[in-house]
Amino acid sequence: MRSARRNIGILLSLATGLALFSGCQDEPIPLSTDSAGAYELYLQGMDEMRRFQHELAAQTLEKAVAEDPEFALAHLELSTALEMTGHEEEAKRSLQRAYELRENGTERERLQIEHTHARRLGKLEESIARYEELLAAYPDDPYTLEIRAGRAYRSGQHEVAADLYGRILQLDPSRVDMHNMLGYVALSTGDYEEAIGHFRRYVYYAQGQANPHDSLAEAYFYLAQYDDSIREYEAALEIDPTFLHPAAMLARVYAHTGQLRRARKLLENHTPMFERYGEQKWLQKIQIEIDYLAQDWQAMADRLEGSLVSLDELEAKGYTDPDSDMPYASRIEKLADGLGVQIEYACALLRAGDVERGRKAAQDAKRWMDGAEAFMAADPLHAELPDWLRLARGSLESSLARAEHRPADAVTALAAAIDMSKQSPHELVNLRLELARAALDAGDYDRAQAAARRVLDDIPRQPRAQLTAALAAAGLGRADEALQYLGLYADTMINAESDHPEVREARALMQQFSVAN
Repeated sequence: MRSARRNIGILLSLATGLALFSGCQDEPIPLSTDSAGAYELYLQGMDEMRRFQHELAAQTLEKAVAEDPEFALAHLELSTALEMTGHEEEAKRSLQRAYELRENGTERERLQIEHTHARRLGKLEESIARYEELLAAYPDDPYTLEIRAGRAYRSGQHEVAADLYGRILQLDPSRVDMHNMLGYVALSTGDYEEAIGHFRRYVYYAQGQANPHDSLAEAYFYLAQYDDSIREYEAALEIDPTFLHPAAMLARVYAHTGQLRRARKLLENHTPMFERYGEQKWLQKIQIEIDYLAQDWQAMADRLEGSLVSLDELEAKGYTDPDSDMPYASRIEKLADGLGVQIEYACALLRAGDVERGRKAAQDAKRWMDGAEAFMAADPLHAELPDWLRLARGSLESSLARAEHRPADAVTALAAAIDMSKQSPHELVNLRLELARAALDAGDYDRAQAAARRVLDDIPRQPRAQLTAALAAAGLGRADEALQYLGLYADTMINAESDHPEVREARALMQQFSVAN
């Protein structure tokens, strides 16, 4: 797992060096504290951060700064844990305390704190200046290389990021966690074979750790190799039953294989774990994804309605103010979350047939995009934001066009956004299949099949793409081809519930061919 924050494809990495504390080091990490207790608590807190246990990490890091109130780096990472759990004011105070204590540490720690402090507050010029100082003073230091790699990754320079992570591994072969980072870089470029190779090496070199199995399972999930994904997630949980990410992802795997009741039951069983780690928002997002896969649009709209946030309220609080002293990453995440909910809410209403309310929600979403776009697109270190905004706008326009019985316009709106996107193939699956479904509505079976096949070129086992390709082939009168796709779909969805909407659709198509024969 690199991060379990999923929202709408946006990764907001707040911690600036978690991998330094991978547990793979042969020597203790030099930190500026004289307290052995604070040192151990700091490492424990960082380990909890890696396992997505941000509430526990905050509690542990609070104990670390209680043991040594002058431990600047512990205050810095405490601010990260607090921000990840939505405690913005406390996070701001911890960040400021780290900044005040920055002279207590080494020169590198001081620059790290100043770099992070400026970055979190949105002072990009100052952040870049501290980064350049780090680079000049410690060009071959793994921490500096890791910052460079992270910046390259977030700005879309994946080849540069891969070279830098590889260099860290070359300098220190014990940094086997770099195989994890290299795996995620490969996932971002759609090089799935290379990604799985890195994750397998990570499993091999870090035996006895849960995270390598979790990362490998995630790659299998994106490739729709669901049996392999389940095996690896279960291996991660056998090693660490408190690891939230594999527990949550298993529910997603079951949902994607049509086992919706099993997915919901698993989430219900793990709800106390989500609550313990302060991740109720993530729980709700998975529940919404299950509603989406179940095509239960009204339930999806009802669930989203309770999470709607007013843009006027956020603007009044300074979230879009470039001069605000509010942590920058917090503002970006709040705006992205709010906009994502508004768009999903509008699309759910439109698909539920509530066109009047859907149009109103779509108008609100467009105002959201217009209000947040300039601020969000100004961040050079998150190159995916303009791309995501463009895709979000295309999805919204497409849903509106389909609800208004303009499927050809829906195809046009999505195709333009997808063609310009640099996102990896697995991140574009839903949108490509939305495009294919719109093309089916328009009677453009060639376009529908092309969109479904584009998904299958990269992810051959993707069941929803297999079904869509079957429907398009049937529309083109290619019965044998449609039956072949239906067979593949049935193999993947063998454990699906019989009343699953797409299973019913596949069964109906099969019956058509039976009657014809």
